[in-house]
Amino acid sequence: MHYIDFSISKNNKLSIYIPPFPEKTNLYYKPSSELQRFDEVKIFYVDKNKKILLLFDIVYEILFRLSICLERALKNNLTLPCSVKEGLLGKKFNIITFNEIENDESSDTDDFFSKYWLFSDKEIQTWIYNVEEKICIEISPSYKWFYQDPKPNEKFISFQSFMENYKTFAFFCIDKETAKKWKQQYDSILKEL
Repeated sequence: MHYIDFSISKNNKLSIYIPPFPEKTNLYYKPSSELQRFDEVKIFYVDKNKKILLLFDIVYEILFRLSICLERALKNNLTLPCSVKEGLLGKKFNIITFNEIENDESSDTDDFFSKYWLFSDKEIQTWIYNVEEKICIEISPSYKWFYQDPKPNEKFISFQSFMENYKTFAFFCIDKETAKKWKQQYDSILKEL
């Protein structure tokens, strides 16, 4: 097992897991002991109490997305509108998405939210945005049944119940110096791919 860690504090980090060579998969090439652009990896949020899988994708896509989003945040280009409170972007996403599906409407919602998406998966959204001089990352749940029906024997939870029990998985901010170090680390790895 090999991890590339990006420390947030003493107790938490973002961690990219690269499987060892024999278990490695690559979308286009024969896997090797070297890290390659199309190697499939996982990125986790890890703290002393939990480990959350944020995304399973190719290493290049994960690092590229991290680098681009941090660059935007370092330039203060990801400020939230006043209508969204820090740590609650995911909650707003769930409410607006639910209302659009219920009313069979489409809007510019995806355009609005895509500005802040760091990673997006069916059940977890990872957001990045500016709050004053800091760069914040929010990890939030998404309502599981927006785009799929419950599977047989799966315990279904109504949207109302989901929202009544809604909790952001993690919310943290890093200063710009930490963000610059992370970006240098991402960019250095990207150059080698």
